Amino acid sequence: MADHAKLSPSAAHRWLVCPASVKEAANTVSADSNASREGTAAHEVMKHHFDHGAPPPLGTPLSNGLLVTQKMIDLASEAVVWVMKYLHGTRVHTLMTEEKVAIGSYFALDDGVLWGTADVLALADKELLVADLKAGYTEVQAEDNVQLLLYAIGASEELGWMFDTVRMVILQPQNGGVKEWVLSKADLLSRAEAMKPKVALALSDDAPYVPTEEGCRYCPAAGVCKALQAKSLELARREFTDVDALVNHLTPEELSEILSKADLIETAVKAAREHALKLLQTGQPVPGWKMVAGRKNRIWKEDSEGFVVATLEVLGYEPDQIAPRKLLSPAQVEKLLKDRNCVASFIETPVGNPVLAPESDKRPALAGQVFESIPDTGRLLE
Repeated sequence: MADHAKLSPSAAHRWLVCPASVKEAANTVSADSNASREGTAAHEVMKHHFDHGAPPPLGTPLSNGLLVTQKMIDLASEAVVWVMKYLHGTRVHTLMTEEKVAIGSYFALDDGVLWGTADVLALADKELLVADLKAGYTEVQAEDNVQLLLYAIGASEELGWMFDTVRMVILQPQNGGVKEWVLSKADLLSRAEAMKPKVALALSDDAPYVPTEEGCRYCPAAGVCKALQAKSLELARREFTDVDALVNHLTPEELSEILSKADLIETAVKAAREHALKLLQTGQPVPGWKMVAGRKNRIWKEDSEGFVVATLEVLGYEPDQIAPRKLLSPAQVEKLLKDRNCVASFIETPVGNPVLAPESDKRPALAGQVFESIPDTGRLLE
């Protein structure tokens, strides 16, 4: 089996919508981000915890070169604790971690085309558990999660569809904790059959391009995808040519339509900027553009803070004027405590400044009201 699947389950949310992204991404070299490397490290720490009954010691070198940190241990441990509770409350016969699943066998594909590594598979009497650790902050839902669906389809196929139900779980300590989605075998089979033509289309020579904001946002080929740029330019020309009309004469329905398209345009512009910077970094010219050092605030020179504090104290300034102490945030304090309830009464969540969000957002809508001031900085569209 190849080191990387041609159809990756983790990217299925993209290639199931935009089949052509498979061949586009295959021709694009993408470097691992710090977030992805830290996520890989957290998975390795979790695997060690399952195999040895405890996480590796702090500072232990991992396979991708990172050293084990307390944050990695905390993330992995929360996931392990949930899985162990599930095992104790269910008649589980087998637990498998970091298990390679040949998903492609259900779709009659050759080895190496569609496979993935499931974080946790547990085989109970009549239920299959498929759990996936997500170490990041960006919210990931369990319901309708196509990565979990593919793992569940592949594992069920290998095990002969012997389970009545499949429990699919996202373990995301930094955003939402444990999220579950349970399907019957019949429902899973129905969804698997519906995926067959989409999988075949992604592997076809004439796979179509379908640019979408969600699918293109993390696509490694977004910066060079002519379909995305063409679609975005078309929308921009059609919708934003008359700024006066945009501001003063649009109906609420027209405004809603433009906002729904703005995300795709923003995604295309962001991808184009990132690709242009990569070209300039490798010495390739981009007409009309150059690479410059970004702006940063001034800082004290290394090892100079003590001298600065001493000097200002001699000049008569109080210590709190120079280097005021700051209380840790509620989240940081809770991590120090075994009993979080002892500070709960001192914590409040202030109301954030108003921002635009799609109706699918889980936050409650604010009632119609006029705010005295809205900051002119920060992000107003989420």
